Amino acid sequence: MDATVSTMSRIIDTINGIIIEIRNISMKTGTQQGINNAVNTESDNLKIKSEQIKDMMNMQQTALNEIARSIVGINDIAQFYVEGSRRLHNDAEKVERLAEMLKGDEGTELYQV
Repeated sequence: MDATVSTMSRIIDTINGIIIEIRNISMKTGTQQGINNAVNTESDNLKIKSEQIKDMMNMQQTALNEIARSIVGINDIAQFYVEGSRRLHNDAEKVERLAEMLKGDEGTELYQV
């Protein structure tokens, strides 16, 4: 009988040990699940921030393209005015030469009535 009690006692101790290990595993699983939830939350936050950065980069690219178009437009206008200035300068030189020619002809018969 003592042997039976001793065997049952060992079986009970073994079962209690198994129960304790199951509880430990269950607690560790709960901890791992909490860590997994935290990692998923941080991953979602990272995705959101990544999308925000992507959107901002696209906005920046659009703004840079608009700036480049504006610079090209300003350059075209400047070239137009430069060409106009050259023409005006050339016309002024022609008028000056014509005036000099006319000035040289002051005493001639061209102006006599």
